[in-house]
Amino acid sequence: MTLAQAAPTRRTDPLVVFFCIALVAVFAAGALNIALVTPFPAPIDELEHYSFMRALASAPTLFPHYGTYRVLSTDLSHWTDRINYIAHPPLYYLLLAPTPADIATLRFINVAIATLGVAFSAAAVARLAPSRVSALVSVVLVTAFARTIATGGLINNDNLVVLETGAVFFVLSGQKDRPGALALLLALTGWTKLNGFVALALIVGALHLVEIVRGRAGLFSRRSFILVAGVLAGFVPTIGNLVTIHAAVYAPADFLFVPEAARRQFDGFWSFADFFVHRLGQKFPPVEGSFDATPLLAAILGVAIAGLFAERDRLRDMNAAFLVALAAFFAIHLVYGWRSYVAFGSISDAQMRYYNALWPFIAFACATGLDAMIAALRKSRPPAGLSEKAP
Repeated sequence: MTLAQAAPTRRTDPLVVFFCIALVAVFAAGALNIALVTPFPAPIDELEHYSFMRALASAPTLFPHYGTYRVLSTDLSHWTDRINYIAHPPLYYLLLAPTPADIATLRFINVAIATLGVAFSAAAVARLAPSRVSALVSVVLVTAFARTIATGGLINNDNLVVLETGAVFFVLSGQKDRPGALALLLALTGWTKLNGFVALALIVGALHLVEIVRGRAGLFSRRSFILVAGVLAGFVPTIGNLVTIHAAVYAPADFLFVPEAARRQFDGFWSFADFFVHRLGQKFPPVEGSFDATPLLAAILGVAIAGLFAERDRLRDMNAAFLVALAAFFAIHLVYGWRSYVAFGSISDAQMRYYNALWPFIAFACATGLDAMIAALRKSRPPAGLSEKAP
């Protein structure tokens, strides 16, 4: 499937193009400012990411021995005895390992990677949006995701996920169906970060499933096998973990463990789930740390659900796939967080940044949902001349 089939045929809107370029430039400027003014190491695991990169630079491997790596001192002069809790697949670190080791250069490379990813996503939503309003709204939402701006100026593998996400959306928005490109991107994401891989696999899988249900694709078609091959290739690092450490993800117990006396207490799973949702609301990037934005998240979700009432069948199908992927990802995230709490007493998994790879798709659903709401309001108005009773 190509999502371009869901979009109305319309000429390129110069205002939307200008707006898209301007907001991507603003994003780049914001990320660059963070790269220039934030002291190293930034608190978002930057020292740990950098240390893991230098370790793999000296001993490259596709299957790192998680738990055996150490963290550099803050002045980067020597290795400390502190265990590095980073346990991501190695692609990001191996790609940047040959580059100069100075912090400024690596941060600038990350700015470029994140900006290119945001540009891909902005271009995708701009050319898929059914109207000027939805195009402008979706571009604003995609480029203004504050956590992406924050990590965009730092050394962090989230930036490569932003690029892979943008590339997936851009390929999906093209005029030609390119399952091979999607499979390759899914495989690369699997070798970059597990939560990003799961999110994009759910997006692509849900879209393909909708096509099968609608009779527009076959379950055992060539496209299905290509996409499955991409997912399997991306799952190889996780399979490696299952074989070597008997877990999908290395969990650094010393880092995650919370003593019983210091643990937050819950009255079972549903009590934890309520806390988890509100914790995500507290970490919503535009207002992170300021207040609980759970009602705002609920409003965003409500507008996205309105996208299920878009005028075009394909748009409704597209938004349904995005929402199904979001629901499945949240369920996986919640269960993983609960298991982490049960095992270690940790509540650190309630991170909104894990949804970075889903955000451009949900932003598009919100924009088309807004379109649908505006259209419904217009239809509810009585025609001109009929609103007053005849004398």
